[in-house]
Amino acid sequence: MLKKNLEASPRFVAAVVRGLVTGRDFAQLADLTETVKLMIGRLHMRVSEDTITAAYRLISSNRPLVVPPARPTPGPAIHVVVSHAEACELLERLGTRPKAMR
Repeated sequence: MLKKNLEASPRFVAAVVRGLVTGRDFAQLADLTETVKLMIGRLHMRVSEDTITAAYRLISSNRPLVVPPARPTPGPAIHVVVSHAEACELLERLGTRPKAMR
């Protein structure tokens, strides 16, 4: 007969965390921690904060636990050569004038 509410070991929690971070990326450690608690709870096991922290230490030496959202990389700079007359015409169409012409 199985006992309910067994204490999860750090190695077991680490295995659960590895499985979770392989399938998806977590932007915050708090989101990962809550998901770990839910998964362990579904198995009718207890897990403490110290156990989760120990599991994170086991894993973090090999793999980042939290992946920050990717920042968009700026595209290449576009350089356009515009003559002085074209620049003045464009500014007038926009409703403004360069300071030198005021």
